Amino acid sequence: MHYEPSAALAKKHCLLNSAGLQPMEIMWRLTHEDAQPKPDFTAFESGKAIGRVCQIEDGPVRGLWLWTMTAAQSALPSDHPTCGRAAEGGKAGRCLIEAYQALLAHLPTRSTSGNKVGLRR
Repeated sequence: MHYEPSAALAKKHCLLNSAGLQPMEIMWRLTHEDAQPKPDFTAFESGKAIGRVCQIEDGPVRGLWLWTMTAAQSALPSDHPTCGRAAEGGKAGRCLIEAYQALLAHLPTRSTSGNKVGLRR
């Protein structure tokens, strides 16, 4: 199965934080550009990796899509998921964006450089 990130995910998203709505562009790229294309994509915001979506190729959950948020911040409540699985690639991508949105909602404001204060990517 070949996965192309949906056009909706490649467009600008309005992510809510304590300062209000902040438009951001989430870009999807192959995780390993030099390797043969596989269903494995990394999401970027402002040139920084925020997470990954890939299809599980082996084992009992073969065919499911794994998503994981690589951007981290200690203020995120421990009960909020930062990784998971989904039946479809688009759903996994949306879960990643929702997790990132929750992370941004817990950060105070953007610094003058445009990055969130305290965000590690």
